[in-house]
Amino acid sequence: MWFFLNNKNNNNNNNYQEVLEQMNIQTLYDRRETLTEKLFCDIVVNDQNKLNILLPPENNSGLLLRNTRKFQVPNFKTNRYKNSFIVHNSLRYYK
Repeated sequence: MWFFLNNKNNNNNNNYQEVLEQMNIQTLYDRRETLTEKLFCDIVVNDQNKLNILLPPENNSGLLLRNTRKFQVPNFKTNRYKNSFIVHNSLRYYK
């Protein structure tokens, strides 16, 4: 792919998105999001998974909301903690 992007004989002047579409490849960000979501779902579903103990406690709120979160996510003060694997995926997990 890099050869295709950096080839000086290529007169198409394709940008990165066009090359990804032509080669049928996901962006790195999309691929990482898909993999982390799959791993998190595997951790939640499988009680025998060793990472299952890292999950926050389940949300037992009596409120009926449109999007009820499954986990009680702790308060965070920094974006670094918010974007950590467990917290980031706990915020997104609604199943």
